[in-house]
Amino acid sequence: MKNYTLIILLIIFSSNAYSQIKAISENGDEVILFENGTWEKTNTTKSIKTINTTVEAKAEIDKFTKSKKIITEQWIYFGKDNSNYRLSGNLYRIDNLTFFNFSYTGDIGCFSEFSSKLEVLLSNGEVIAFSQVGNTECGKNSRVSFLPISKEQQNDKNFQYIHDENLKLLKQHNWETIRLTGSEFYTDIIPNKRRNLEKPEQFFREHITAADSK
Repeated sequence: MKNYTLIILLIIFSSNAYSQIKAISENGDEVILFENGTWEKTNTTKSIKTINTTVEAKAEIDKFTKSKKIITEQWIYFGKDNSNYRLSGNLYRIDNLTFFNFSYTGDIGCFSEFSSKLEVLLSNGEVIAFSQVGNTECGKNSRVSFLPISKEQQNDKNFQYIHDENLKLLKQHNWETIRLTGSEFYTDIIPNKRRNLEKPEQFFREHITAADSK
């Protein structure tokens, strides 16, 4: 990592398993300092602009585990690439973890935890990296699940914090491009505006908002 001269903004705060310091680099970037001496640029959103959503979400409590599960309705073909292949998706939340299920009509090889990834370019210029979870899927019409955190960050002890910060960004800003990478190729997907889906660029914002209301 680059060396930065940091101006401490906030005192150390604790949250159960870890302590952190928020600081500003001499370049003006806000970062989080961790106990092990490493740092990470923070994506903290100061205030989230709320939006109205018509997305339907259903919640239920598992009778045995007491886990809360939330699932939103699927948006069909809310994104498309240059070859006119389409992307559909919805949100699935279990307690404090949020996943996004996607179905892609094209073929860019296999989707697996080791060879695929998803990146989302937001309207503010930030890029959110996702990692695949679940079974390997190959060929057209593959349906895969992604977690809004990179593969490398899954083993970070601050996993939940990073996950939550990424969700805040996804809830605050529209998406502009989704890069979907398979084992053989990648494709860039843009919002697919249609008569019955006027704001496809709000996919993440509306589905997260709907889930948060439950």
